[in-house]
Amino acid sequence: MTPYLFVHRSRFDVPAADLFAWHERPEALADLLPRSPFVRVESSDGSLRDGSRVVLRFGVGPVAFRWVALHHGFEPGVRFRDDQVAGPFAFWRHTHTVRPDGADASILEDQVEFALPGGRLGRFAAPLVARALRGAFEQRHAVTRASLARTPRGRAA
Repeated sequence: MTPYLFVHRSRFDVPAADLFAWHERPEALADLLPRSPFVRVESSDGSLRDGSRVVLRFGVGPVAFRWVALHHGFEPGVRFRDDQVAGPFAFWRHTHTVRPDGADASILEDQVEFALPGGRLGRFAAPLVARALRGAFEQRHAVTRASLARTPRGRAA
């Protein structure tokens, strides 16, 4: 199994500390999920620190599935990672990194390593998943940017 690598970067006109603090808010994950009755946070302790767990539920009724992730690699103000422990992927590791870009700006980088189940069929579908991830992360970064713009001096609410 060779993971596929997807990377999405955006520049934000807020200091890195403010951008990271926005992600540390307990409601940040819910803010970043698509507005849909088919996606919800089933449980979360609201933390990004090592060992914290998030359970998402996708779908409805008998066609729903749970996606369970554990956070690792927490580095205050810089990085955190979520690794799938149960869910739709054969492998999933999402690393969120925030770095300064001058005194009043920052770069958010989302790096996702993933592999799909299904052998050859999964490898064939990986570029389609990467395309879907591109749209999802463009939306997530837009939501983050809009939320930060609504708070005084970019401070996380």
